[in-house]
Amino acid sequence: MNDAGIPVTYWLMYVDEDDIPEVLMYQGHNSIGSGGSSPELLVYTDGEIKRQSFYRDMAYVPKRNIVSNGGIELIGSCSMGRLVKGVMVDELKYGMTDFFNDKYYWNDRTITYNELEKLYNEWVKESVEPYGGFVYHGEDGKTGEEIIADIEGL
Repeated sequence: MNDAGIPVTYWLMYVDEDDIPEVLMYQGHNSIGSGGSSPELLVYTDGEIKRQSFYRDMAYVPKRNIVSNGGIELIGSCSMGRLVKGVMVDELKYGMTDFFNDKYYWNDRTITYNELEKLYNEWVKESVEPYGGFVYHGEDGKTGEEIIADIEGL
């Protein structure tokens, strides 16, 4: 539990190409008033642990260092990128600028939702599907004690 009484759940993940696992830390959910927070990825790099926050959810392609910060269905700003020394570096950005007027963006272009969906699906087909698709954390999270035991057992 965190200080607000929200359960904290952890997952071991292999996001990038090395054999050092990353740890996803998820504290409840981040809707307004929930007391939860955005997911954070804990990455060991250069002798220290770095924390990378994500918008609402995080998906990745195992061992390929392809990371999604959000998804096509999310309102707001989303991105795809890679971890570089524990920090997400965006390779493309997309999202919504005006829901009521069907205005979205893909990098620096203003587009419609249909165009966004098409570009997103093409990008996933070309960059993600050849490696088996995105992986999400799932429901099998662990407590802090359990994740420490898993790490010690590596």
